Amino acid sequence: MAPKNLPYVKRVTSNLKSPDGEAWSVDLGQKTLILGGNTSRKSAILQAVELAVSGAADDIVGRYNVRDSGLLLTLAPGDSLSSVASFSDEDMDEACFSLHREGARIKKPHHSTPFDASRVMPSRLVRVALSGGEKTARKSFLEWTEQGVSQEDVMSFIPSNLHAKYVDISEKFLSSGDANAMTPVGRLLSTMEYAGRMQRDCAKQLKGAESALSSFGGEIPAAPTDEDLKNAEDAVKRAQQAFDEAVKAQSQPTNDQIELQYEVATKAVDQLQERLQNLKNQYDVLMDNSRIAEMSARLFEWSTKNEKDACPACNNPHGKEHNSLLFDHWRNIFAQEQAAVHVPAQELSNAFNEAKAALDMRAHEARSIGQMRGKGREDLGCTELDVQAAREQLEAAQQAVVKLSTTKNRWNDLARMQDTVRAMTLEVDNYKLLKSTCEKAVGNLLAHQAPLFADMVTTYLPDGWEFGIDLKDGSREVFRMGLRRGGKLHSALSGAESIAVVSAIAMASIDTDKAPRVIIPEDRAWDPNTLRSVMDSFADFPGQVIIATTTKHSRKKPRGWTVINADDLFSRAEVTELEVKEEEPSTESGVSVRSAQILEGMGFETAQVQRMTSDTAADIIRQGLKATQVTVTKGGKYRMIKKDNVLPIN
Repeated sequence: MAPKNLPYVKRVTSNLKSPDGEAWSVDLGQKTLILGGNTSRKSAILQAVELAVSGAADDIVGRYNVRDSGLLLTLAPGDSLSSVASFSDEDMDEACFSLHREGARIKKPHHSTPFDASRVMPSRLVRVALSGGEKTARKSFLEWTEQGVSQEDVMSFIPSNLHAKYVDISEKFLSSGDANAMTPVGRLLSTMEYAGRMQRDCAKQLKGAESALSSFGGEIPAAPTDEDLKNAEDAVKRAQQAFDEAVKAQSQPTNDQIELQYEVATKAVDQLQERLQNLKNQYDVLMDNSRIAEMSARLFEWSTKNEKDACPACNNPHGKEHNSLLFDHWRNIFAQEQAAVHVPAQELSNAFNEAKAALDMRAHEARSIGQMRGKGREDLGCTELDVQAAREQLEAAQQAVVKLSTTKNRWNDLARMQDTVRAMTLEVDNYKLLKSTCEKAVGNLLAHQAPLFADMVTTYLPDGWEFGIDLKDGSREVFRMGLRRGGKLHSALSGAESIAVVSAIAMASIDTDKAPRVIIPEDRAWDPNTLRSVMDSFADFPGQVIIATTTKHSRKKPRGWTVINADDLFSRAEVTELEVKEEEPSTESGVSVRSAQILEGMGFETAQVQRMTSDTAADIIRQGLKATQVTVTKGGKYRMIKKDNVLPIN
């Protein structure tokens, strides 16, 4: 239940449709009736309130909830539009809207409120719900009536075998922070929509899997076993080995080639042995000369040390001095000889070692070739045909493995497709069942809540009016609402009845928060008595109601209502100035270019616009009359089309 009294717009200040560009202010009551003629700027007050509290305006070229900056700026006298609402709760911050143009560019609007602007005008939500068909209306009505519905109430309509699945899905919406899932009813609706979405997605996947399965085509050979594949792979290994041996045998040299290779190898061995012997002989000679030189040097050294008088070589007496000189001479010679022998000896030693290594290699080669003598290609009995046969056997074995692997993969693919079809079929059935269950739960909750909600709506309607909701037409589920007369539901209502019912539904749908709620019924042709009755019934609504009309209510002013005379509030001079300003520049017919564009957007043909006077065009635009509602006369005037003005509620 909503609080007894909610904050309301106490004053609105705006330059909307200001004739001189200056801001104007209007004080409002919690229940306000704005009286005035068609040119009294009643709509300026309403649109100023709408902009301030919601950031959008209604009744602009027949459109509601208009947020288009270009269209909104047409309400301004210049390049700036502003609207500020202050509230009865002095602790509540003001709601502000501003919009302006800089050069050719319209800047982004600025809108700030101390509350959720999307919920402050519930009539808009009701209009959206009623225009969206039965499913949208059912969902919206259930959301409006969810107060007092607990999780236990919802679960009582869910079969026990689906409790776990339902809780699992619904709790995910709650944990995700989804604002629509904060209540048991919200989670029910979210789960129902999710189940429907998943049913459609799984149905698409099922269709794709079935299509793939049907196009699999052709008969598949028997599925091979793991043993079949192993045997085939072993056959490949054997064929590969046979092929390798055949290729190796085919690459063997002939007996003649082996004999030639052996002859070349043995001849090389002989040549290397001969070279090795020559090197040894040269080395031995050098070593003999080196030893002689060394022995002679030692002899002369011994003779000198022992001071012999005779020459140690020839034994001729020459004396110690002679021996010493002779010794020095020959020692130098012997030293030179040894030095001369050292280098060639080292070279001969290196050459000997290289020749020895080459001889060992050639000898090994000769022995290997010698072992092959008598084992040439002819003796192995291998031909080109043998190699080709081995290759064909190998290729056949490999193809057998590929064929078996392909067949096994096809069977695996088929199994996966069949599993997918079964899984998707099960998922489709499960989500279909869950969706159907949720829909039944919604229906049961509606059946329980609808009478309670209908009674609530009725409290905001005039005495004698009874709001009703039908959920069944025989065995068929429906969702119809309207007024009950003589026990029968009437959904085709007159204009005044429709506006009263829509407003009462909006009043009954508000939640328990303490934010402002503003109801602005559409301007319709009220008769005085109906207007008076509706004002009486709206008096108990805890939110704000602002009615603008050209019709004065019958009898005295209802309790709690503030009546504003717009004709007195805005002078005729201002209105005249506004009209002149709005109509310049003009087309050939006298209608401004801007007004012509707006009228064409409302459905009027160019010929109709050209017949209008500027006063006619201004009046039609202010009232938001559509081309289907009026006839333009030859004299440029207009008259209403005489037919029942009804608003079906379905």
